[in-house]
Amino acid sequence: RKMLENGELQLVLGDAHSQMPYQQPPAWMQAIAQELLDAAINGDRPLAIMSQSQMRYDGMADFLPEGDPLNMNWQAPSSYELAYSSVQDQVTDLTKHLDEILRPRQRLRERSGYPSGRRVDMRKVMQFEADPRKYDELWIRSTIPDRRSVAISLLVDLSGSMRGTKARSALLGTILLAETLHQLDVPFAVNGFQDLVIPLAEFGDGLVPETRKNIAELVQEVSGTRRGGNNRPDYNDDGPCLLAAADQLLAQSASSRILIVVSDGLPEGKHSNVDDLKKAIIVLEDHDVPLQLIGLGLGPNTGHVTQFYPWAKANIAVNQFSKEIGALVERIVLG
Repeated sequence: RKMLENGELQLVLGDAHSQMPYQQPPAWMQAIAQELLDAAINGDRPLAIMSQSQMRYDGMADFLPEGDPLNMNWQAPSSYELAYSSVQDQVTDLTKHLDEILRPRQRLRERSGYPSGRRVDMRKVMQFEADPRKYDELWIRSTIPDRRSVAISLLVDLSGSMRGTKARSALLGTILLAETLHQLDVPFAVNGFQDLVIPLAEFGDGLVPETRKNIAELVQEVSGTRRGGNNRPDYNDDGPCLLAAADQLLAQSASSRILIVVSDGLPEGKHSNVDDLKKAIIVLEDHDVPLQLIGLGLGPNTGHVTQFYPWAKANIAVNQFSKEIGALVERIVLG
């Protein structure tokens, strides 16, 4: 542990290989091993370190306990700021590009009656002098036309098969989507899912510190080590979780509602299966309120998403996922 804290990754990995010839390690040990590997590849140190772990050493058979070690002190394995720095240029370029396209439309659709905005509406100011209750209606905003008002929900598979580079790619793609939509003032929500929906960013929350912290911890949910999290990466109940996320999205007032699902495997749920996902999609397609479903298959061998979702793209290369999300956001916002 001391070597790990000092960043001596090569020594740690070599030492573990020579002194730990065990088979089928427990889940917590596999999580640490995966973080070690990711850290070695990325050239940084894992942040999830055991502290005060109390283990017996009565020979090799007793070295690894059946359950989790006592007093595990896990921290978020990902820094939002560090991850954001990897896609910051993409966010800046995409936001600027979309803003330049949207601005002419916005000039034609300036509206007053807001508590803040780009400039003051002098007519509202005169009304305010007569009626002080209109203090929150003085400003003019430039808005996306009503015909393209969009609400977007992102639902990310946080099952164990996403562990490693897929989880990091999902994190980068999620940050790119959230930061871009936040700057464009487009309503959005982000949820993960395992056996149930794991809220990370609710509609209307914006990117406050707590929301950014939740998004960064999606990687920890994948390894089952998020403090206070759901931590059930053995399951991915796609069908029920899709319906739950859709209910949240359908409650939003928008002319276009779009639900993007990111997955890398077939449903292996605690209380649902493939048929439940198919039924859920049929229900949403027949819903009175229109909702567009988009499935993204992250990684190879994800062609199954095209069998479920009306619009889908499969086998997206892990290192290209954030670019795919960026392109998707552009197509959605511009219609």
